[in-house]
Amino acid sequence: MDIEISFPVIGFREKRDDSGSPPIENFRGFDAWSDLQTMRQRELRRDEWVGMLLVDSGSRTWVVRSVRSRGFRRPFLQRMLLTLFNDHDSIEHDVRCELDEIGVTPFSEVRERVCRAIEKNPDDWMDDEVLAGESGPPIKLEDVLEALKAAVRRTANIQELFDSLNLDQIYPDLQAAAALEYDVD
Repeated sequence: MDIEISFPVIGFREKRDDSGSPPIENFRGFDAWSDLQTMRQRELRRDEWVGMLLVDSGSRTWVVRSVRSRGFRRPFLQRMLLTLFNDHDSIEHDVRCELDEIGVTPFSEVRERVCRAIEKNPDDWMDDEVLAGESGPPIKLEDVLEALKAAVRRTANIQELFDSLNLDQIYPDLQAAAALEYDVD
């Protein structure tokens, strides 16, 4: 790719499942060119990146028009073992993406799209052990989602946004709050 992109980049795409329900927008991060050139077999087979909106650290925005495999990332023997152990979706391809620049997306819009995606994809943010209280008082999923969205809304750029989504930093504060709520002493 000979396009100048400022990393990290956030990608917004529609998440589809096999149930036939309407797709839901989700997001993922790309830290470097190599992340935009590596794709799992299942994603490639389903064209999951086609139509994805990419926003770089400078707010420049592209849409992925097509993705083409340039070959496998692992040697044949490793791919065969993955297939034998029914893990063929872990097979990765080197890919080339065709991107069209479509303008600029204000960071405030990026933050709000991330917040909507967090709301629409609650299962992506669940840690059953933390929610059940196995390592402290139980935490409500709604509290986790609200804390994530609040952290995202405080960010000023894409790197801060990714850093804010670190659940290991959010859970201790929520557990402390839950401990106060459940404290009956």
